[in-house]
Amino acid sequence: MLTEEARQDGVDADRLTEHEEAAHDKRNWVRLTYECNDRCIFCLDSDTHDGEMRDPEEVKAQILDGRRKGATRLILSGGEPTIHPRFVDFVKLGRLAGYAKVQTVTNGRMFRYREFIIRAIDAGLGEITFSIHGPNARIHDALVGVKGAFDEEVEGLRHALADGRVIVNIDVCVNRGNVKVLPEIIETFVAMGVREYDLLHVIPFGRAWREGQNTLFYDLAEAAPSLQKAFAHSREPGMHIWLNRFPPEHCEGFEDLIQDPYKLNDEVRGRREEY
Repeated sequence: MLTEEARQDGVDADRLTEHEEAAHDKRNWVRLTYECNDRCIFCLDSDTHDGEMRDPEEVKAQILDGRRKGATRLILSGGEPTIHPRFVDFVKLGRLAGYAKVQTVTNGRMFRYREFIIRAIDAGLGEITFSIHGPNARIHDALVGVKGAFDEEVEGLRHALADGRVIVNIDVCVNRGNVKVLPEIIETFVAMGVREYDLLHVIPFGRAWREGQNTLFYDLAEAAPSLQKAFAHSREPGMHIWLNRFPPEHCEGFEDLIQDPYKLNDEVRGRREEY
């Protein structure tokens, strides 16, 4: 039930309920690769990148096992999942196994090939989370370590939006390199038609710690104006903002966006193999 303060802040009860239900959706995170075609400075997964494409039979077994255990959402991840040569086959298997939703979290660069993204959607891909970390190529490409990555990903994003059959949302790893332009990132892609954003607070793990500890981390109190302006988009009709790993004390006025503990636990379960 919403508090009076939440009502005054414009929090929509139906949207809050939708967020809570989505947070408790039982997910099966399945890694397809130990490789990526980006080299993000903030990557928390970099310690696992050894170039391996997972054996298709191992992936198949994990997909089917998750469904037997009651998972309703299959999330294909990596590394970069779309560079696995059997990516479309895994999407199809997920749908045949009975998952209500097959989702991928991706840098989106492979989706610049229209034929490839159409095959994936035809096979049953229902949701694509694009990882985009700047409003332009200058910022995004510097953070992901690949010149031209922004233009390729935006082309893939446009293909997904134009197709119209797939849910499209965007992950942003918020760090010193983009926190001041975070509202601009959201505004740029809202103008293209994206209405859902997952804002991930940078954490000191993997390459983010080894190579980025002096460049990525920022003072959340000093960044409050930019963060608050970005969070405020959650009050707009039809907009969905999720926060991941943000310290609750820096979410004042947007307490409804604080990450559900169940979802946080779900992320840990999805990455347990790394530990």
